[in-house]
Amino acid sequence: MSTLLDIANNPRTVPVQGHDIEVIGISAEGLTSLMLRFPEIGKMLSGGASNIDTAALAKMAPEAVAAVIAAGTGHPGEEKHERAAARLGIDDQLALLDEILRLTFPRGIGPFVERLERLGILMRVQKAEEQTPSAASSQPT
Repeated sequence: MSTLLDIANNPRTVPVQGHDIEVIGISAEGLTSLMLRFPEIGKMLSGGASNIDTAALAKMAPEAVAAVIAAGTGHPGEEKHERAAARLGIDDQLALLDEILRLTFPRGIGPFVERLERLGILMRVQKAEEQTPSAASSQPT
């Protein structure tokens, strides 16, 4: 019989610029942190697409992509890893992002949101988003 130790953060590799980069799924803690830091992306993931400020989303997208890549390579919130991810070309970023999202949401985002709603978690996350000032909007550009 398997245990959580057999499956937790079972990495996959993504070839980038001749190197195999290990990626993992982002945990609940990591995902919540990203959603609070980037509220427009949090709205997308939590089903609030009608309330999304598309200008704010476009402004934060490059930083958010870099943050997701850093988290998905095992370095959530680590500035030097986010800067490295931000310097990658878009094709490399998308290759990493694709596998990270596949590992984070193996059944897709829709079933993930449905589970959050069913468990009553979505409401708590949305309230936290409303009460937490955006780190992205307070950082200089």
